[in-house]
Amino acid sequence: MSWLPEQERQEEIEKEVLNLSSNLGLSYPDNSLKDFIDGMGIEVFNVDFQDNTSGVIFFPEFEEDKKLKKQKPKIFLNANDSVVRRTFSLAHEIGHYVLHKNEKVAYRVDRYSYEKDDKEAMQETEANFFAATLLMPKVRFVSLLESGYSLDMLADYFAVSRLAIENRLVCLEK
Repeated sequence: MSWLPEQERQEEIEKEVLNLSSNLGLSYPDNSLKDFIDGMGIEVFNVDFQDNTSGVIFFPEFEEDKKLKKQKPKIFLNANDSVVRRTFSLAHEIGHYVLHKNEKVAYRVDRYSYEKDDKEAMQETEANFFAATLLMPKVRFVSLLESGYSLDMLADYFAVSRLAIENRLVCLEK
């Protein structure tokens, strides 16, 4: 399985990111991810996961408990992860919220790796692509690269890891 969604799905996800930014009147990195989640009505918590879980999203609307159904969606991030990892994980979980919230599951648990070549793995790939598209907007990424920014400078600018920059570059070259 490719680490990228099919081209048609990439285009759909890019439109979802543009719609989200447009609807909220926000763009990253001009606005923080906190601005995005506040605009979406999502709560975020840093928790001490004892395993390799990087993030969890809770969709209360799909809970059986009526009290839980009235709560806001919640994202839980691994407090043990680096700031750049938590940034990417938060954008990834926002991706699940935008792309997969109608899947009728109450919880999604994301770990650092997933091995299965199934619907869940495809959704993880889509959420990763969403996160990269949100955090490293194509036009600004290319503009900064063409103006002489190194990969490390891009990583600092977008507050992501060097690996995220390298993956985004490979994606945009395709």
